[in-house]
Amino acid sequence: MNLRKLIIKETNMKKLISALFMSACLVGFQSTANAVDVSFSIGAASTQGGYHAVGTENMKGKGEHNTVAMEEEAGVFEDSHQSVFGELNIGDNMSFGVEFAMGDIQTPENTAVRTDKTTAGTSQVTNTAKASFSDLTTVYIQARMLGGLYTKIMYHNVNVISEESLGSGGTYGDQEIEGLGLGMGYQHDLDVMGGLFVRAELTASAFEDVKAVNTTDVDKVIKVTDMYGAQGSIKIGKTF
Repeated sequence: MNLRKLIIKETNMKKLISALFMSACLVGFQSTANAVDVSFSIGAASTQGGYHAVGTENMKGKGEHNTVAMEEEAGVFEDSHQSVFGELNIGDNMSFGVEFAMGDIQTPENTAVRTDKTTAGTSQVTNTAKASFSDLTTVYIQARMLGGLYTKIMYHNVNVISEESLGSGGTYGDQEIEGLGLGMGYQHDLDVMGGLFVRAELTASAFEDVKAVNTTDVDKVIKVTDMYGAQGSIKIGKTF
């Protein structure tokens, strides 16, 4: 593992520790002030999602070919992943939780053959590109409504790992991005099994834009905008 990834993981861990510390302080305050029952839940989830983004590539030619070319394309893909979660519950209606994805969300690989113009002439090159969304971490607040219905507000943090092979040269670095989301679900409590529950959940999220500059040619810039995701999850857990 390289130094950059270690730094990213350390930064993510600090954010999670801060979020959990604040949640614990809030639980302690409310428990003391209002004598609210506090419990803890853990569980696992299987998620299927669909994702959308718009990619724009800007390129500036060299020498006599000193022109600016721009290509823009929207893409949609789907993928699944598993995750684990833990929650601090305040009474029966409010929970503070954190969820860790156990696997990466991966885009399909895209291949393009392009004419590369330089001062020496032109040549045909092949570029392939894909990306992985790694270490997706979600911190959320969940509020239970009538019956088993609940809503949630989410904060996401994820590393976008660029995995390209460019015949035109260079690479594009990895990025750490954030996002916000809303969700709604239904929880069925299995009372006869001592705190076990099952959830069905739908969520929608939006992520910040990404800009990356080619490591060997600053005139080649990629931007990814309008990143959205919609997910459906089945979750099972236990409250202690």
